[in-house]
Amino acid sequence: MDRLDLEIAQVLGAPIDPNLKVPVAISEIAQIETAQPGELVRIFNNSAEDVQEDVIYSVDANGGLTINKVSPVTPATLAFVGLQSKLDYVLVDEILPAADQNALARKKAGITRAMDKQEVKRICDAILGITDQEVTQASGEDLYDLIVKMVHSVEDYGDNYALLVGSSVKEAIDVYDKVNADNFHYRVGIKEYLREAGITVTEMTGKVNGGRI
Repeated sequence: MDRLDLEIAQVLGAPIDPNLKVPVAISEIAQIETAQPGELVRIFNNSAEDVQEDVIYSVDANGGLTINKVSPVTPATLAFVGLQSKLDYVLVDEILPAADQNALARKKAGITRAMDKQEVKRICDAILGITDQEVTQASGEDLYDLIVKMVHSVEDYGDNYALLVGSSVKEAIDVYDKVNADNFHYRVGIKEYLREAGITVTEMTGKVNGGRI
């Protein structure tokens, strides 16, 4: 083949994309539901009874039960936020005689990729906005200690965690054992801990609107 990159892609079973698609599967960090055009989507607000600690009452000597009234919840209508791409276009009369017939498809794929990145960035910004759940790194602690603290802060509420990292943190995880080979007097395997804790490490790469995700 004249196109060596396409031959490699065929062997690997994956296309080569110089712009890189969004490496973060939104389904790993969010519950996805779809809505039809014009459909009103309503959610029910959590009441105090939904989020309080579990409480169990014992039956008294006379067989009496403790009655607790639960207030009805009020549905809230979700507001949708639109995303607008650049108004790019490709002329049909320029495509028809061209040897490359995939120009329009590549443009459409690029728009979809950019919107996906923007969606991921909005989710990450929302997560970072929950300031009361921040985990800070104390003096003397390294990346391993920080990840353990993060797990301990949420382990009472779930499992199968998703750890979203940038390129620098992903590199620090990859070289952690080698960098600390002379520092530790015992085996500290950061990747082994991630695997045992059920943590999926997902690297976020790419840019949107001129800024990194």
